[in-house]
Amino acid sequence: ITDIMYSSCLAVGSVASPRDSGIENAFGNQATCRAQAFFVLFGHAGLYFNATLVLSYLLTIRYRVTEKGLATRWETWMHAASVGIPLTASCVALGLGLVGPSGGGQTCYLVRNSQQCEADDPGCRDKSVPVDNF
Repeated sequence: ITDIMYSSCLAVGSVASPRDSGIENAFGNQATCRAQAFFVLFGHAGLYFNATLVLSYLLTIRYRVTEKGLATRWETWMHAASVGIPLTASCVALGLGLVGPSGGGQTCYLVRNSQQCEADDPGCRDKSVPVDNF
């Protein structure tokens, strides 16, 4: 499901960006941009889920954890992490106002908060912030 949401947001592209953002093909508003950024960020849940699958294979093959042991000891934490981390990141980014039209113009995503911009850097609001710096 998260892969479908993520792919849909990427397919929409810059259309969700606010009209006044100066981005080509922008027909949206702040609400559509924030929604797109939320779903793009939450779409990373697919990556986390794949990582938990790899971890379950590692535990099963290398450390010989049984299916019952995996289900009782690890599975809850794996599901919580694969959904909880991207959901938390999405909610925090929206709450702190860290989402908007990205500098690349492809989607709305993480951007510098306008309060963090320096007065001598007029293009600050247009620069994207990498996810690992979030």
